[in-house]
Amino acid sequence: MKWIFQPKRMVTLDMGSHTIKLADFLVKKGTPFLQNFATLPVPDNCIEQGDLINPEPLTDILPDFISQNIEGPAPELYVSISGRSVIVKKIEILRTEKALMDDLVQEEVSQNLPFNLDEINYDYVQMKAPPPSSEGKMSILLVVAKNDVVDKVNQLIESVGYKCKLIDMGSFALTESVDFIDSDSVKESDNILILDIGKSGTVFTVLHKGKLIFSRYMMIGSDFYTVNLIKEMGIEYDEAESLKISWCSKDEAPPEVSRVMEESDRHFCDEIFVGGEYFKNQFPEEKISQVYVTGGGGNITNLVKAIENKFSMPTRLLDPFEVLKTSNFLEDSLQHIKSFTASSLGVCLRGMGK
Repeated sequence: MKWIFQPKRMVTLDMGSHTIKLADFLVKKGTPFLQNFATLPVPDNCIEQGDLINPEPLTDILPDFISQNIEGPAPELYVSISGRSVIVKKIEILRTEKALMDDLVQEEVSQNLPFNLDEINYDYVQMKAPPPSSEGKMSILLVVAKNDVVDKVNQLIESVGYKCKLIDMGSFALTESVDFIDSDSVKESDNILILDIGKSGTVFTVLHKGKLIFSRYMMIGSDFYTVNLIKEMGIEYDEAESLKISWCSKDEAPPEVSRVMEESDRHFCDEIFVGGEYFKNQFPEEKISQVYVTGGGGNITNLVKAIENKFSMPTRLLDPFEVLKTSNFLEDSLQHIKSFTASSLGVCLRGMGK
């Protein structure tokens, strides 16, 4: 007999430029339970700014990584991608009946994006959130990914013996995570900013009453700190990265490291603030009320506080384990992995709705 509430297994891969995150979920009665979480360092020159440019080194190490961290038969995978080749853009089209919307959107895409239609996958939703549309027009949120980006990810997964059930955009995944983790704030706040700070870039995403209205990829990430240590201290990359990690872990480090890291905080926040100004230009009547930080950059000491001071609004690290239940053997690692699991959780939640 098949139980009505038979648990469903969902394995996600979050394809970052620095690490690939695998999360093994068991969904029970509509609620995800994290069974296992593991990370795989990405070889150099494989993924840049979120784009899979050279999959070959991953084909050698990905099968063992997956098989070592999941038990049982090979599942279909739910994959999250983000980067400079994923574009989220607000456009306006003439107000029309639903049957004619596809043609109007396609015309706008062909005229306003630097790609040929046969080079991209795109989807759209009508925005019921602000800003108000011009008279006689309607606002559309357009999501575009280049075909070769999606195809490379799909081909990589298939080449190592698995199949993709879903390839999703990181911003949409984080939208689901925030709503799952802190649904009360989502309902009460008009606009919430999510900063997903990776190694080489930051995804700047704004939600209006829980709906994504703005997303922008910014080419500045936690490597910014490492590069500044290299420049200021005249050291090699590996040493600079090690000093950064030691300083963030409150281990002993030369006084010069503190100065460089604190100066980098200020410059990093200045760059992120530019993203805020870009959002204001598109949504002049809207104000961000609070900020969530996620991604590996969230582990940089004092950065969350520095962002809070720069934006003058409540800012905190997004912690999925405030609500997400997990296996006992992961308990000791929750403090370390909480910055990396929000996107994985979101992809799982998105997959549950498919």
